[in-house]
Amino acid sequence: MSKHEDMMKLLQFFYDETCAKKIPAYSVPNKDVKNLPEILDNYRLLKSSGFIEPYAECIGSNISCRLTEKGIAKIEGITDAATGITINTNSLVNNGIVGNNAKGNTINISQGYSFEQIQTLIKTLETSQEEKTLLIKNLEPLFDCIQKGYPLQKGMLSSISDHICKYQTLYAAVFQTVALYLCK
Repeated sequence: MSKHEDMMKLLQFFYDETCAKKIPAYSVPNKDVKNLPEILDNYRLLKSSGFIEPYAECIGSNISCRLTEKGIAKIEGITDAATGITINTNSLVNNGIVGNNAKGNTINISQGYSFEQIQTLIKTLETSQEEKTLLIKNLEPLFDCIQKGYPLQKGMLSSISDHICKYQTLYAAVFQTVALYLCK
């Protein structure tokens, strides 16, 4: 058995003991432990990994611990939902992000949305048809200016901000497009 497997077996033992006895922590005197050096080493590894934390440690009772949230999640097989970021590449839309190169948590953004992509995004919003029509109508002049390379008129952004701030993905997409346009 590998060191990791031994460590996880000990963690499972602590979990089973505390659940079976309905106690918050596990303690046992050293004299009652067989193979003490190996158990203490696995205990140290579990503690340094954050799976357990010391609980009422005292002389003669080196093994005294309670499981942490991380230790319980490991035993119960609960994984963190936010383990990474997934980005669609090749200029595809992903929740308000357009990118042409993604590696790890780094996204290289080289372009904004076209008006057609914004219309597609608006069609997917969970809102009334009237609201969707109003959003498209209000965003059309902005995207006309962007596509033609004209300067943005005073008040153009404030006139649409009240409508788009209700929809996070639309807000992010429009902001990204405008920011990229203004930084050219």
